[in-house]
Amino acid sequence: MTTKNGTIRGKIFVTSFLPWLLACGMLAVYLATLNRQVTPESLQQWLNLTGWNWRPEFFRPLTFLVTWPLRWLPAHAVPFAMSLFCATCAALTLALLARSVSLLPYDRTHDQRLRELNDYSLLTIRAAWVPPAFAVLVCGLQMTFWENSVSWTSEMFDLLLFAWLIRCLLEFRLDQRDSWLVRSAFVYGLAMANNWAMIGFLPVYLTALIWVRGLQFFNLRFLLRMTAFGLVGLCLVFMFPVRISFMGVPDLGFKTVLRVILTSDKYALFHVSKSTVMLLSLTSLVPLLLMGIRWSAYFGDNSPLGIFIATTMFHLVHGFFFLTCIWVALDSPFSPRQIVPDVPFLTFYYLGALSLGYFSGYFLLVFGTRAAKSRRRPHPLMRLVNSSVTALVWLLILATPVALVCKNLPLLRARADTIRALDRYCSTIENSLPSAGAVVLGDDAFRLNYLLATLNRTGNSSKYLLIDSASINGGGMHYFNFLDKKYPQFDLSSIVPDSVSNRVPNIEVVHLLEKLSTNHAICYMHPSFGYFFEKFYPEPHELVYQLKPYPTNVWVMPPPTPEQITENQAFWKSAIQNDLPPLMQAIQKPEEPAKPNPWQQFLHLARLTAKPNPLTAVIAGYYSRALDYWGAEVEKGGPLQGGRRMFPAGRAIQPG
Repeated sequence: MTTKNGTIRGKIFVTSFLPWLLACGMLAVYLATLNRQVTPESLQQWLNLTGWNWRPEFFRPLTFLVTWPLRWLPAHAVPFAMSLFCATCAALTLALLARSVSLLPYDRTHDQRLRELNDYSLLTIRAAWVPPAFAVLVCGLQMTFWENSVSWTSEMFDLLLFAWLIRCLLEFRLDQRDSWLVRSAFVYGLAMANNWAMIGFLPVYLTALIWVRGLQFFNLRFLLRMTAFGLVGLCLVFMFPVRISFMGVPDLGFKTVLRVILTSDKYALFHVSKSTVMLLSLTSLVPLLLMGIRWSAYFGDNSPLGIFIATTMFHLVHGFFFLTCIWVALDSPFSPRQIVPDVPFLTFYYLGALSLGYFSGYFLLVFGTRAAKSRRRPHPLMRLVNSSVTALVWLLILATPVALVCKNLPLLRARADTIRALDRYCSTIENSLPSAGAVVLGDDAFRLNYLLATLNRTGNSSKYLLIDSASINGGGMHYFNFLDKKYPQFDLSSIVPDSVSNRVPNIEVVHLLEKLSTNHAICYMHPSFGYFFEKFYPEPHELVYQLKPYPTNVWVMPPPTPEQITENQAFWKSAIQNDLPPLMQAIQKPEEPAKPNPWQQFLHLARLTAKPNPLTAVIAGYYSRALDYWGAEVEKGGPLQGGRRMFPAGRAIQPG
């Protein structure tokens, strides 16, 4: 028995070796498509790691600790390091997926038990390497997984913890060592402190523990150990409340921060409806339930006909889930990406890939091999059925990764083009600013912070003081103290807060801008309104608006001068010819070809048509608003100035 078990363990190592190589290959794919600059998804984390976020961090304490070494890097090197860390986490997740698929039991049905007789019920056929490899390719090439592997979103690190937990449960089934479960309890506590979604998976985790350990789960000593290690990991949730309480931030004590964290987790947990979770579970949790039960050969009727009906039903159910999981991986209308676009739900995609690994192994085992103890030759009709099903499964195994690449690679390139369009927009703003430096205000924190990332990349961050108008009232003196530390050359220490509320009155902000305007240009990065414009009026210069103080006893903004009109008309003419057409083409719905090719017919038949990237419409809106504003300014100078020609272009960029 020992020799046989040793052979099986050796077989596990051999069948797992190739999928691990595939995980390394997927790492190479991610490195080739890596986002080396700040992206909209990684912007917030970049602000945290580089110290440009004036607000204290509240969430993901484990991610905070793991990524702490990245804070020592220069600001311009952090985006690449973040993406590289994310790609590494993705490769490790796929390696754990390969290991988990190779540890799945294949004694769930009567047909499987006739063919796999080893003590661990592991897949030991010649094609045992195929299920782990198939699962790795499907998961690694799925669009949401691929996106989160090449750009930092913090989701991939959470999925790595989730994959390690599943591996612990399967390893325990193999060698029955409690250390696997105790370690999983500690990691699960850390995962719950780091990610609200793990709270929702807690009942599933407890059910799996009871399932793999049986009645021994209720051993008091074991329960106390598991609870103790889980609570030790969960204690990480107190890290940020303790840290912020020592920072001395006004109105943010220990209890306040902890309440904010728990309230936010509760809101996020119940933000997704139960019906949505149940729908997503059909191709993730339900297949796990199917492979977790050791089914009987019949359901009440032990006659040959009853066994045949039960066996056929098992085949049909496995086939249904096999095809459905493939369809979901291709982002069908029932996939997480289509149902809840604002939440990645990588855990559901991971469980779907794990299920695909099991189902592919099921069909290769049941239809591709003969029963071990059977001496009777199967009927010719059964041989034909077995060969046909095996060939179909092999066809799906080979075609699915190809379909994922053909479908997702153009989407990934389009996404990269959209990010480059946003980079060009911010670079154009930088070029529109005075080269000697300026104070730049903005109402949109996302745009302002993305401009900050652009300035850090070009090495000009110290020349421009960026002020978020929404944070002036929300952050009070804490925000201005932060700006004073980051921009000591602008001398913001003279501002006087309200003695009671510690807030900065609007009149103090206006006085500050008046003081800064004596030595620096004051610019707005988009058209706006508010109390700033009672003292200053905006003078358009390409994509920025320089604030000029009103002359004495003048309250009407002067029309643009001929020089300004010439400058801005030349800019918009170039933008309409070069920058705007790609955006207009991206946001317009593509026309259906009169004679679609087979691939287009397949996408239409399977309802796999992709939606445009919403960020493209956002960038188009930036240009549209600026273009319409300039058209209105030109109209003030007279109808012959050409302002009316700007409005159709603005509507074409963003028809809504």
